[in-house]
Amino acid sequence: MHKGIYAEYSSSVVRRMMKNSYPQGWFLACLNKMIVGGIAFSSYDSYYNASIFEVSFLAVNRQERSRGIGKALFNSALKSIREKLKEKGIKLVMLFVQTDGENKEAIGFYRSVFKRVGKVTETRIKDAWPKTWSGDKDVVFMFVRLKS
Repeated sequence: MHKGIYAEYSSSVVRRMMKNSYPQGWFLACLNKMIVGGIAFSSYDSYYNASIFEVSFLAVNRQERSRGIGKALFNSALKSIREKLKEKGIKLVMLFVQTDGENKEAIGFYRSVFKRVGKVTETRIKDAWPKTWSGDKDVVFMFVRLKS
């Protein structure tokens, strides 16, 4: 039996975590009345009628992974942002995410979904700022410029 996205957090805590990431939108995935996944997302930097899509939170219960839930959440969020921007005459030009450098599952997931829409650029904070980064953890930044 699973207890939601994270076994250590209740569904209400996960909802609060998502809302506190200051998203413009968010979706939850439910299975048998249980939250098994969630995504929080925003678009920003609307310069010259162009915008960037950022995933600020994405999680799927470990027991429900590899069933397409994360991909469905991502695609729903991307579609939602594109529709909202289109209404305003703004084009979505780039996707962005950052994740823990040790989280190989998340890195693999984002590589997979990003490469479907454009060329992925990836950098690690320790590589980008080797002389100034003093943190213990590495962070991976991923960008993809969308195909026209």
